[in-house]
Amino acid sequence: MESILTPCSSSHLYGKVINPGKLSSSSSSAGLSRRELERLREMMVFRHRGGQLFSTGYSGERAKTPGNRRTGRTTMEAGPKAAGKSSFDLIDLDRFFALLDLVPGQRFVDLACGTGRYSLETAKRLGDSGQVHAVDLWTQGIAALDRTIREQSVTNIATHVADISRCVPLAGGSFDACLLAAVLHDLAEEGQEGALREAARLLKPRGILTVVEFKKTADGPGPPAGIRIAEPELERKVTGRGFSLRRCEDLGPFMYLCQFRKA
Repeated sequence: MESILTPCSSSHLYGKVINPGKLSSSSSSAGLSRRELERLREMMVFRHRGGQLFSTGYSGERAKTPGNRRTGRTTMEAGPKAAGKSSFDLIDLDRFFALLDLVPGQRFVDLACGTGRYSLETAKRLGDSGQVHAVDLWTQGIAALDRTIREQSVTNIATHVADISRCVPLAGGSFDACLLAAVLHDLAEEGQEGALREAARLLKPRGILTVVEFKKTADGPGPPAGIRIAEPELERKVTGRGFSLRRCEDLGPFMYLCQFRKA
């Protein structure tokens, strides 16, 4: 897979990790300048302080961090309260992937990927010519995805441990499509702004951002109704950041999808 890394966090490629905390001060240790090495270490500290939730699919699973709407556990090793659940199980998958309109050879980034169920299925549908980059701050989720990648001999997914609301270690303008699946509702306003800013930065011009969220009702599984995001509210949040609305569609009784095109 062609490298499109930029120095701001630790990144895995098929289970191999570049950890800035273990890099020497010599630029030869990773082919980076001294300034880049210091930046890497700085971002590693940032990640431990919070800013982004530990995502595995939806609110009920996430550890509580300063970056989401609650307080509590703050280490990125902390496990989600209900690990194993995922919004992936709550949507009409055939409809979702039909709307995603994947094209072989595309570059796709899954922000707050959790254990990677969306990433794995997307990689399968893109085929060997496509690339998926899966990003999450939750190290156990990324480790689980790395194991699955090795066990299934997946060759077109790279994983990255990073805070999606601060700095994703990937080059700007590199992706055809970006996914935020059941993520935004559990981020505080600052975190939402940061995640959308990073999504806009990562996408190519005319690239597609797909956002999956829970319908704003008190029924069914998912987060409290008070923090769910209704379609009009989501549209306002996203279109103010250089995107235009493409469509909003139901994904079943509990969830919906909105797609936006970058200018």
